[in-house]
Amino acid sequence: MNKIITPLIQLLFLLIVQIGYSQDNFTARISIEIPGVSNVKLSFVLGTAYYENSLNSFKEEKHQQSIIISGRIENPYLCELVINDSHYSKPFMIYEGNNNLRVVEVNGSYIVLREDSQNDYLMFNYLSSSYPKSGDIYAYLAKKELGNIAERDSLLRDSYAQTDTILYNYTKLYPKSYYGLWFIANLIRFGYNDIHGEAFSNLSIDLKDSFLGKIVKTEIDGYSKTSVGKHIPDISFQDSTSKDVNLLKLVDKKEFTLLSFWYHNCGPCISKFPDLKSIHEKYSDSFQVIGISTDDRSNKDQWLLTLSKHKLPWVNLIDLEQQSYNNFKIQVFPFSYLVNRRGEIIKINPSIVELNKFLNHK
Repeated sequence: MNKIITPLIQLLFLLIVQIGYSQDNFTARISIEIPGVSNVKLSFVLGTAYYENSLNSFKEEKHQQSIIISGRIENPYLCELVINDSHYSKPFMIYEGNNNLRVVEVNGSYIVLREDSQNDYLMFNYLSSSYPKSGDIYAYLAKKELGNIAERDSLLRDSYAQTDTILYNYTKLYPKSYYGLWFIANLIRFGYNDIHGEAFSNLSIDLKDSFLGKIVKTEIDGYSKTSVGKHIPDISFQDSTSKDVNLLKLVDKKEFTLLSFWYHNCGPCISKFPDLKSIHEKYSDSFQVIGISTDDRSNKDQWLLTLSKHKLPWVNLIDLEQQSYNNFKIQVFPFSYLVNRRGEIIKINPSIVELNKFLNHK
């Protein structure tokens, strides 16, 4: 009899644990009082691999001017809202317990305001306010006053440097904040700097050992292999004739090379072609561009059509084996590395102004 009871007790215990584990532990009440907004959905900012639970596991109730989302999260999540199927809100955090949020529209952008006790972002905003011009670039670009390229690039560089410094200081002050960890995870996709690794080092052991922390640590280790001062890997890509071409041998042909990663229907990538053509021609004695498309096999014909349409004058290669991600961890586009003929990385994502200034003094 005892032999039967014991397994039953164990099974009952496992069921109780499973039921307890699957219970909802958060609710997000999102108020939306914006004319013209009829459809709002919750979305993850980063890929699903960064999250322990799927969006499909969450429940959603739609009301006339609000939605209520509930489910289970193992840790705070960085989310965003998809509005009318085409616009995205600024990122925001969802925490265990009750999340009271309100969506507002400011200068054409959708911002999610908190109306609860969670205030991690307030100190980040406070630190940001210590840089009075930190918002200039966004106001400048929002108005589409792109006129002076040097001014635009200067503002961008200042803004990026300020954001990095704010992030470092924030993680120093709040080493247990998931807001800081998610900010690092999101930021490093756009170009890794050593200060991002230093900001991660500021975090508590518990955060570093968390599900997200381990992913970010792996990515930082990967990014650091292709940071400034390191060498690009010895790999090959295919050219337009399907011939394998060694990247290091190509790089060795000129004193400096810009490795430009893109794909065939990337609007921001294509918009850079005219400036790249100009600089490629201007410094052709010592400089070259190598275009590397990340299109997959199903889009290879589209890549070839794009090359023909835009008459790109430099060597063009295609990455059919996902080496751009496996070796460079590239997730956003356009993305570029300036390297010397030995394959040493000199700059990451240099602007046209920076390239001109650098090459003009060489």
